[in-house]
Amino acid sequence: MTRSPDILFTTEYIKNVLYFATVRQGKVLKDTIDTHYFCIDNELVYENYYSDFGPLNLGCVYKYCKILNEKLKLYLNKQTIVHYTSIDPKKKANAAYLIGCYGVLFLSLSPKDALKPLLVHGQTYRPFQDATQGDSAYTISLLDCLQGIKKAHDLGFFNLQDYNYEEYDRLDKIQGGDLNWIVPGKFLAFIGPVDYSVSLYHPPEMYIDYFLENNVKIVIRLNKRLYDGNVFSNVGIIHYDLFFPDGSCPPRHILFKFLQISEDADGAIAVHCKAGLGRTGSLIGCFLMKHYRMTSHEAISWMRICRPGSVIGHQQGWLEQLEPWLIKQGNLYRKRLFQDTEKMPIHEFGIYSIAEKTFKQRPIVFHKSPSPPPPMQRTNKPEMTPIIRPQASKIREAPSKAPNKVPSDWHVRSSRYSAQKITNKGDQNETSDNLSRRSSAAGDPRLARPKSRTSTGRSKPTKTTSKDLNMNNYGQYHHAPTFRTSQAPVMKNVNDARDFLMRSSVFTARAPMNQQRRRLGRSPSPSPVRGSIEQTRATNTPTTAEKFLVKDASKCAIREALSRLKLTKALRPIRSFNIENRAHRVISKEKPTPAPLYKHNIEDLKRTLELEPDIDEKLDKKDPGLDARLKDVYVTSHGRPEDDVTRELRAQQESKRGLPQDRSMVEEFEYGFKEPEKVRYGRTTLRNAIEFISAHQTNPKEVTAAKIATEYKLDEKDVETILKYFKTFEIYIPETKKSPAVFAGPANTRKQLEQHDRKQIKHKELEKDIDPYSSKRGE
Repeated sequence: MTRSPDILFTTEYIKNVLYFATVRQGKVLKDTIDTHYFCIDNELVYENYYSDFGPLNLGCVYKYCKILNEKLKLYLNKQTIVHYTSIDPKKKANAAYLIGCYGVLFLSLSPKDALKPLLVHGQTYRPFQDATQGDSAYTISLLDCLQGIKKAHDLGFFNLQDYNYEEYDRLDKIQGGDLNWIVPGKFLAFIGPVDYSVSLYHPPEMYIDYFLENNVKIVIRLNKRLYDGNVFSNVGIIHYDLFFPDGSCPPRHILFKFLQISEDADGAIAVHCKAGLGRTGSLIGCFLMKHYRMTSHEAISWMRICRPGSVIGHQQGWLEQLEPWLIKQGNLYRKRLFQDTEKMPIHEFGIYSIAEKTFKQRPIVFHKSPSPPPPMQRTNKPEMTPIIRPQASKIREAPSKAPNKVPSDWHVRSSRYSAQKITNKGDQNETSDNLSRRSSAAGDPRLARPKSRTSTGRSKPTKTTSKDLNMNNYGQYHHAPTFRTSQAPVMKNVNDARDFLMRSSVFTARAPMNQQRRRLGRSPSPSPVRGSIEQTRATNTPTTAEKFLVKDASKCAIREALSRLKLTKALRPIRSFNIENRAHRVISKEKPTPAPLYKHNIEDLKRTLELEPDIDEKLDKKDPGLDARLKDVYVTSHGRPEDDVTRELRAQQESKRGLPQDRSMVEEFEYGFKEPEKVRYGRTTLRNAIEFISAHQTNPKEVTAAKIATEYKLDEKDVETILKYFKTFEIYIPETKKSPAVFAGPANTRKQLEQHDRKQIKHKELEKDIDPYSSKRGE
């Protein structure tokens, strides 16, 4: 390999094949005859929030491994491959992290062995910090990242050979929803939805389709309410509220509740806070440590690889403190549930798996459909041939043996016919059509019709059990399944009742079959001779008698449905009849006696009544001296008071704006009084009330109740009541170097206070008669 003079450090990663090097800032190396150089510093870039710079996400790891594999195939045995990076500490750390991931995932190296070639000659790499401003003490090392991705790969969290990069890249962006899978089929972290009225981001309705497609059964909200949780509940997704303040660590009860919900859930869980980073990552990290035996740094590393910026500030220290306790609780949980502390959850597919999507969308083919059974042969006997009475399809068992019933079993009767010679092609077509049309529901009249006897043999009824209903026999011919149910059909109108009852009218009109049937193997009793009018072919066309039965049954069905509808209409006025008198009787009932008091409470009440017999009257009356005893309260406030938000500014803020193009937080809004556009006669707003109350307190002789009522379109009595019972506060502004102490407020003009001592302020009335210079004159 030809060494370039711009290379400052180089190390061999794969012997005589792959090298890692650092070069001077801004230098670009060109290929030589025996060496191929490539750099990804400007191609795979980390999108930071504040001062964080890595590690690169899972999509970048996938792209790097794909690029390197292609280069190894292209230049193998031709040129030496050198991955070089800048001397910039941030780019150098990310480049070393990528080549280390390749060693762990494709070269089957341990994290320490993958990092060992990069540490020769005293090389060091800057640790990755959390998403805070400035340098942070909460960091994870390069070794932590490699250990985290190794642990996740061993647990089946992802597989780069079965990875849909396009889906990850689409969902990771703000426009795609800003959501990331952490654990396949279990945890999904995403940014908090916001309603349409205040939204700069996405409404909750945007996520519903994706959640339903990916088996998300639960949504957990950790921040304040910014959308209606019923949006998810209405589509069958359970919604939980586990609020705790932004930037803080989860309280104990929140942690226990989150772990309980996660352990009991049978589907995926979508977790979010305001940005889906700090609070979300803290709770998911606890689950990873407890149930997958990850260390705190491994869990944080994996979450930041999946969703950059997860776990912020002292939340990392909180996870480090909980690490031994959570691992211990996980061992106890597995021992109690599986009797094995080493048994971990198994994931058949990783996150963003292409094979899983293909598996879910594959066409379901249970068994190759065999050729249809031979149709029944048309008899050559005259039309007066007697028909066969229907045979029992089940041998009667001994009474001592109880039949084994399966709750979800289907009652299916299948007939196997012996091989017969087909003499008429027309009969063959008609019979096959008859078999294909047997898809009616329970009570189909065609299933109760007896079959004609053939010349070569007769049908052999077979016993059907639940074993015959497995998927291997799915392609065989069966009659339509009949489902048992205890619920009556829902009929909203006459047409629904007629359609439902018409299906089984002929079957219900027939006389019930004799229950005392003979066992199989015995010859049946002689069957009645069929008339010449009846058909000799086993078709689905009803006979003339059956047609009359259908008409009679349909009329009866319509009459029954109409009577039911009339009954329901008649019940409504009965329910509401005499409701006022009934309610009066219920209200006038004696109230239940209260629960008995404790002995010491009874003694205290007796003692109080003896001392003050009229205590009940005192409690009911208002204390007249309460207002006189109220003291003035002075509140110290610093800073300039903010102006009220005008309508024009609110209109600008509420205007439609496009989605943000970065991951910055939601802009802060300015809040103020929301004035209604129209105020009805006799009503006033809070702002107007403060204005005329303060004006009256300033000059009560000029600003009277009558004048206020005329100006603000109010009733004079209401104005007098407001002025009597409401007053505005006075604000005391303390003295500063530039301004003296003053009283300020809507009811007072600014009054300058002379500098007095505290004693002089308390005894203000006494000081009026005392000359402040009398003591000096006496001297």
